[in-house]
Amino acid sequence: MAEQIKQAGAVRLSRKASEALRASAELLSKYGFDELAQNVQKILRDVSRDRFTVAVVGEFSRGKSTFLNNLLEVEALPVGNMPTTAMLTRIRYAQEQGLVYRDEKGNQHPALPLRSESWEGLVANNFGGQDPRGLVVAGVNNPWLRRNNLELLDTPGAGDLEESRARLIGDALLSADGAVIAISATQAMSISEKLFIEQRLIARKTPFLLLVITKLDQIPEAQRGQIIEFVKSKLTLWGMDIPVFVPADISVPERYVAITGMDKVKAHIESWVNDPKRLMLTEKWVLARVDALLSAAIDAAAEEHELACANAQQRSELIEKKRVALEKAQVKWDELLLQMEERCAKAAQQVQKRGKKYEQTIGERMLYELQHTAQPERWWREDRPYRLKVELTSMATSVGNMVSKIVAEDVRWFNGSLEKTFKTTIAAPTMGEVEEELDIVDHSAVSVESLDKKRTIVRAATSAVSILGAVGLSVVGLGFLSVVATMGVGTGASLVSDHVFKGKIADQKARLKDVLQKDIPVYIQDALKGSQNRIRGVYSEIISAARSRQEDWMNAQRKAIEKSVGTDDKVGSQETAQRLQMLTRLRQSLAGE
Repeated sequence: MAEQIKQAGAVRLSRKASEALRASAELLSKYGFDELAQNVQKILRDVSRDRFTVAVVGEFSRGKSTFLNNLLEVEALPVGNMPTTAMLTRIRYAQEQGLVYRDEKGNQHPALPLRSESWEGLVANNFGGQDPRGLVVAGVNNPWLRRNNLELLDTPGAGDLEESRARLIGDALLSADGAVIAISATQAMSISEKLFIEQRLIARKTPFLLLVITKLDQIPEAQRGQIIEFVKSKLTLWGMDIPVFVPADISVPERYVAITGMDKVKAHIESWVNDPKRLMLTEKWVLARVDALLSAAIDAAAEEHELACANAQQRSELIEKKRVALEKAQVKWDELLLQMEERCAKAAQQVQKRGKKYEQTIGERMLYELQHTAQPERWWREDRPYRLKVELTSMATSVGNMVSKIVAEDVRWFNGSLEKTFKTTIAAPTMGEVEEELDIVDHSAVSVESLDKKRTIVRAATSAVSILGAVGLSVVGLGFLSVVATMGVGTGASLVSDHVFKGKIADQKARLKDVLQKDIPVYIQDALKGSQNRIRGVYSEIISAARSRQEDWMNAQRKAIEKSVGTDDKVGSQETAQRLQMLTRLRQSLAGE
């Protein structure tokens, strides 16, 4: 059945699979399902291109751009804090390097040189504050791309609050042969990352996947092996058979040397192009996409057949009922979206409520320790940062477990509603031990010097660290306190007058108590703010994953009603029975491929 792949990167289906796709498009078009037929034709076009496309995906600040630049050995993409866009970037081989922007209408703008300054014109500030739409094609003179006929697809950050971006990523992945998932070593694996992998990649049977751990060089060498093992154990726990690589050339334990270095990543991607199972995996991926379209057509054909079997009067009544039902279904969908937004807000409120509880408990514990120390300046400098890390890590575990349960319950409810109304579901996450990401920023208002040293105040930059990885690592047996001890919290960001260092110990404690009472709520609110944004991103991803299926279902149902108007009783029932039978047989034959 499989045919030889003649050109590196070229995608060719077997003749049988190609004929099945064409037959699906023709049959859907013949029976009036034009939009579904066009979707099948798009799938066929996607899979018939000459290049092997690899999408690089990940949430914001996961190091995707840095990874791609290092992979290509050229500064092809901007890094840092440049405003993000809602555009895709396709990176291809070109003898002369440069950037070309094509707007959403397909108009090609003048070519730009391949340098960071060129990207400054492609941000929202230059488009009236709105995200620019369209596509950027980056031509890179890279022998590796040319040799393997590869195209790399850089996607916007996942986990975004904008559903339009989530849909853009989903659409892009439908035309990618493989995906590289970027996970930051400093932020580990969140609920939204797990959900993205399940729904966007595994559920859609993306043929080839690998995961890269970025920013591992920012982790102390002694902890790098623990981070790698944590990521691998999480994938195993979640039932995801995805290979893990470290793209940076850094020191790691001996057992991980074989997966460390950009050369290992390149070699693995090359193995995709030449994989003897590639054709089988690609066909499985394509046929799964076509099956979803045929399912929508069969549901509509069944509705159409029911109408055709009724007499003229009954049909008229049924058509009216089904139109009303369809209108109600649209209203139901709008209600579901509203309810999911309400559930999202409720989840965020629950996090806020839990945070208020921790403001009191953490505050009480820290104040108790301050009041009972004989050396307040030493406690503030040495013990306070460590104790804050312990307390906030404990809070992260509690909040994470709560968020996991809430999201899992909401997805179960959403799936039940979708199945009842639209006969479809999205991939429901199996939560288990998943921790939500919280960011800690040190807002300490005092930097206390020892009383027997020169009294100086040091203004230091605040630093933010994610505790998600630390919490997760404690789950896999590395030890709670040993992990917390490696985290680090920034030093003070604001100043107090010198009189805080004068006077008796009791006076110092009183003044430090006032500072501590003001700081702890700020610590917690900063941490929870990041968590709440992530929760909104998770719910946005859930809604986006369901929307395209709902649209296909609604459109097919409308077509069925339209075609039933004015149908001759006897002829109509025979024709609709034949349509239903033919579509069902076609779907069964594709399932047997």
